[in-house]
Amino acid sequence: MPNQSQTPRIETLKNFTTRFLVKSSITGIIAIILVATCRNVEKIIWSKFRRDF
Repeated sequence: MPNQSQTPRIETLKNFTTRFLVKSSITGIIAIILVATCRNVEKIIWSKFRRDF
């Protein structure tokens, strides 16, 4: 009997951890993409700025 009551908690914990990991990985990927795009935009702006002057 105790095993039956214990397994659903473990399953919910696993589901929660997997969801959290997926969400955190997605946010991390988005953050990396944003940082990369910001750096590229900065480089483009600086190259155009140098050409003008």
